[in-house]
Amino acid sequence: MPTSLISSLETLPVEILYHILDDLDAQTILFSFRHICRRFRAIVNNYDRYSLNFESISKSDFERVCYLINPRQVTSLTLRENEGAPDQIKLFLSYFNLQQFSYLRSLSLFIIGEEKLQLIARQWNIRLLESLSLKIEKSDDRRKTTTARFLSLIIAKSNLLKLKLAIQPGRLEKIIWPAQYSIQCLKITSVVAFDRLCTILSCSPHLKTLMINSFFFQNSNQIVFTPSLTTPFRQLTSLTFEKLETGIDNLELFLSLTSSLIHLTVVGDGNYHDGNRWEYFIQLHLPLLSEFRFFFNQIQHIQHNIEDIKLTIASFQTPFWLENKKWFVTCEFDINTPECVALYSIPICVPFFSYHTKKVSISTYPKIHDKDISIMDNVRTVRLDFTTLLPLDAEEKENKINYPLFRKVKTLELEFVKTRPHDWIKFISNLIDLTTVVEVKISSTLIQKSDPYMLSDMANLLKQTYRIASVDICSGFFSRKSSLTATEICSILPMHIKQLAASVKTFNEIKNIIERFQHLSNVKFYFDYTPYASEIFKWLDDKRKDSSYQIDSFSVCVWLGKNTTQMKEVKVGDKRIKVS
Repeated sequence: MPTSLISSLETLPVEILYHILDDLDAQTILFSFRHICRRFRAIVNNYDRYSLNFESISKSDFERVCYLINPRQVTSLTLRENEGAPDQIKLFLSYFNLQQFSYLRSLSLFIIGEEKLQLIARQWNIRLLESLSLKIEKSDDRRKTTTARFLSLIIAKSNLLKLKLAIQPGRLEKIIWPAQYSIQCLKITSVVAFDRLCTILSCSPHLKTLMINSFFFQNSNQIVFTPSLTTPFRQLTSLTFEKLETGIDNLELFLSLTSSLIHLTVVGDGNYHDGNRWEYFIQLHLPLLSEFRFFFNQIQHIQHNIEDIKLTIASFQTPFWLENKKWFVTCEFDINTPECVALYSIPICVPFFSYHTKKVSISTYPKIHDKDISIMDNVRTVRLDFTTLLPLDAEEKENKINYPLFRKVKTLELEFVKTRPHDWIKFISNLIDLTTVVEVKISSTLIQKSDPYMLSDMANLLKQTYRIASVDICSGFFSRKSSLTATEICSILPMHIKQLAASVKTFNEIKNIIERFQHLSNVKFYFDYTPYASEIFKWLDDKRKDSSYQIDSFSVCVWLGKNTTQMKEVKVGDKRIKVS
């Protein structure tokens, strides 16, 4: 093919380049793609589908994006306040009035204090909003009526199709749900009263997907007298309970009203382990159900044994489960806690998994083949407690596999006490695909005591997690009283980390760590107490301009501002800005 006919990125049609930009974050578009050539600069200036996600962003990048972005070109916005970025929303509102985001279709707000919602409500623009996600970390009962009124207004006057709420009790009950509202997907991260749940569903003719933690009956007579029990909710096709705590009888009562379900996910604690009962109920009340995912923990005051597991698993070995539905399950318990039995569907449906080797386990799932290794792909966080694991050489011989069992883990949580097992890093690398891990949390008295072998192991582990962005080397309470020096901390960490939590003893150690790791966006340092606060703030004001702080009796969190030692002035379009 002649060279002149070979298409290059620079000659692609604008429509295709727009599709490429749809898959890039705002920083990449504004800081890199925009500067490739004049044509790309013009395309970026006219691109009107920006998705701004300010989760885990450095403060300097946050300010640069706010400086460069045209709010009328933004369709999706995520603001996340946490202890690492405590004033993000206030800072954002110093750049913009939300009324300027006239084409915004998706908004996600993660707020520390409920009072911040009032600031946003004054500038609200809901004309085109289709998706809203709201999480309030710290509630204020003085504002619960105002919050409920605000949410009622959003639901009534917008074209919302998707709504996610993580709010404290007392707000949901006060929300006024209008008849015939447009929401198709609703997630409520709380326990909902049965009457309120039925009210919501009765007002939601378009609702297809519902996700809640659990539900409850406010009084025992309600089960008999409520008229809601005779009203089916056939519009629902997908239902998820994320932390179910109600009894099996109440669960069946509600599910009998949802005969159109195609997808059902149930995660919870309780007596849900009877496969025969599930089989009878599904055949009678859920004839369309094609996907049933669950993770059940049952805690009893007895010491379970292998015979108990066999009895449970037998009820899931009928033709209904194995041949008709092809729904496979695993039943197991950790020998250290035989009172708790876990029963879960395969593939596993929960994002967090605590891995045990000292366990009794039976599964109906066929032996895993190399072409079918996705059974743990929904797991994003794996916890390994090496104080309870078998000797790792015995574990490898017993459960030898030729590929990582966990392929999509983002967060790795490790706990050690007094010993570090031989070849524990090799064990982890065989168990988990470390190339996907972006966060590591470790709790260990060996870290506390500056054990040189443990430090060497940690350095080797973090080298294998080359996408690592966040490291917490004192996630356990006792790890926060560490004898690690700044030199030792620096010796185990990769240079590109962005978030760090560590225990320090002196102000100089803080300076050494921040100066060494130039890519840090936020840090959390633990002390026995915080005597250096004024020194820290003075130094940061000089070296990391406009940093934000959050301090308590034993720790300080910093959202790091611009590095003044690396600042320089560059020309961006017809403007001159300082960047790091």
